[in-house]
Amino acid sequence: MKDGIQLEDWQRQALLTQYQVLQQDSRSKASTHWTVVSIFIGINTALLGAVAYMLSNRSDNSQWIILILGLAFIGIFKCLCLWLNRVNFLLEMSKGKMQQIESLLNMVSDNILDTPEERKKKRRECKYFPCIPSDGALPVKGIYMVFSLLWLAAIIGAFIFN
Repeated sequence: MKDGIQLEDWQRQALLTQYQVLQQDSRSKASTHWTVVSIFIGINTALLGAVAYMLSNRSDNSQWIILILGLAFIGIFKCLCLWLNRVNFLLEMSKGKMQQIESLLNMVSDNILDTPEERKKKRRECKYFPCIPSDGALPVKGIYMVFSLLWLAAIIGAFIFN
């Protein structure tokens, strides 16, 4: 019983089931994101290698192919950043619901150890850089930025050296 709320066994069981579903959903979302990003970065790296080969063996149409590929991949990186923000938003929503269930069931949460100032700081950071489990979104967005810069360098190189 917490705050005058007394739950029956079926209510506790329903809340525990909902908690488990939220945990599985959160794990699934994070795993899906990392899988998609890993596959996409592998493909991107291979294509950048092909572009480097095209730059060394200059042909008439190579600069336009590189331009189209570069702009397409930069656009895809932007879409992946937006998708990362969406996944993080959904993870934060699930986390909030899980914390509500924890408080109803008097479960111990790691948030109890945080001071109110630390929680405010985390919320502020997650507003601008939503956190995905593990190292957060910044390393992933950094990877996207590095690949975008590599594509820009390839595009500029194709037009300068051709």
